[in-house]
Amino acid sequence: MVNTNVQQVHAVVKNKTFFTPKRMARMSILMALSAVGAFVKIPTPTGDIGIDSAPGYFAGMVKNWDWKEAQIIGIFARLIAAWIVGFPLGIPIQICWGVFLGGCMGIYARLARLKFGFIAAIIAATLTNGVLFSLVVLPISFILVGGSTVPAAFGVGIAGLIGTCVASAIACSIGVAAHQSLAKTSMVKG
Repeated sequence: MVNTNVQQVHAVVKNKTFFTPKRMARMSILMALSAVGAFVKIPTPTGDIGIDSAPGYFAGMVKNWDWKEAQIIGIFARLIAAWIVGFPLGIPIQICWGVFLGGCMGIYARLARLKFGFIAAIIAATLTNGVLFSLVVLPISFILVGGSTVPAAFGVGIAGLIGTCVASAIACSIGVAAHQSLAKTSMVKG
């Protein structure tokens, strides 16, 4: 009787715990790959845009994984990419960008992939992370957190638009290709 109750409690606790050992190991590996991707830079005015987000997009594509995994990997990817070049715009701006990037990975790519397929996921991630980021998130974060003027903030956003779109398209394409390669293996199962 006692053993049955312990098993039931263990099952309840296991189901409510987000940070399981398997999930932590999986996220750690993908975060390490994000650090490697952060060294591959796409030319932009800030100099910190790379393909560090590819592992996060991969995590967002896996149907059996929680979308929050991709979001955590996205935040880490943004911070490690900025850290490599010395946080040129400051830590608060990079944290804002990390939350946005993680949202792109965890929500937009996943919704597009589940509803419309992989090509739609690449397009949605590129438009969201490239265009929306460059023309909305970047200027707003520069104005609110960085104290920049409106014309200067939008100027930096417009200057980084093409580089950010290219980096997003490459990173999401790599994430999709990795997912397609591993979709039938036990590596991406629950």
